[in-house]
Amino acid sequence: MYPPIHRCSNGQTICSECKPRVHNGRPTCRSELGNIRCLALEKVGVSLDFMSKFQNFGCLGMYPYYCKLKHESECQYRPYTGPYAGSVCTVSDDIPYQISECSPN
Repeated sequence: MYPPIHRCSNGQTICSECKPRVHNGRPTCRSELGNIRCLALEKVGVSLDFMSKFQNFGCLGMYPYYCKLKHESECQYRPYTGPYAGSVCTVSDDIPYQISECSPN
């Protein structure tokens, strides 16, 4: 979860990305989610390092809470689709695999 992390009156939390998708109602308890932030959880998150979401593609780095998203937008292991815009290549994987799979036969 990335800030702002919201919580319902029952103390259950949800990230800011998921909040609009549940129409401001907590999926588990159906409590309304106002704009109550869970500052304690946000503070704990700041003190942790996280694996890149591209670890399955070979990225083994650990990143601080607030640097993880920036890293993932620039990670050399992030997947991409096709060798160029409008390509008919349907492979979506890491870059070294992508190039070999999309090469003409």
